[in-house]
Amino acid sequence: MLQFIILLAFSLLGVPDSLIEHLHIIMFFIVAPIIGFCGVFLSSFCLDQAQRRFGSVFLLLLGLAVYIFWTSFMKYQGGDGYEAHPYFWLLGFTALALGEAIAVMLVFRRSSNN
Repeated sequence: MLQFIILLAFSLLGVPDSLIEHLHIIMFFIVAPIIGFCGVFLSSFCLDQAQRRFGSVFLLLLGLAVYIFWTSFMKYQGGDGYEAHPYFWLLGFTALALGEAIAVMLVFRRSSNN
């Protein structure tokens, strides 16, 4: 539903069809860092104050490991165009790692040294 609303808004604003065709790729690189950030940042608050720093780093590594498992061991088959490149998964990995790394930095800043 959200994708339909976004597509409708872009078409009403006069965004070219060539950009709209690649909207799912653009949205992926916006949504992946947000998902990584929320996953690490919010999950780290479920841990004790003393274990929050180590836990956020562990959650970062766990999230990246799950992404690598999903793309490589599940035999990710890219689509057409940009997704057909054999290293397209690496771009998604980088986007996810960026969001998770920002969350780890915020957790380190907000938590105490003990």
